Amino acid sequence: MRDVAEPDHTHPHCEIDLIKPPDLDARFDQHPAGWLVYPPGSAHLSNVSQGRALVSYLLPEGQVQFS
Repeated sequence: MRDVAEPDHTHPHCEIDLIKPPDLDARFDQHPAGWLVYPPGSAHLSNVSQGRALVSYLLPEGQVQFS
């Protein structure tokens, strides 16, 4: 992803992300490279800023709810 915002969504169980930016200054939801965990029931608007970031999403039971 590059300089993009995704739809607002909620994680019924949680969301675990592995952020791998080829552009070292890139951020996913304001976080640099590494792991990011959103707790059960959390909601956010995913965004990439300051360049390109590859993000692997792990969604327990594949559950995500878009608003």
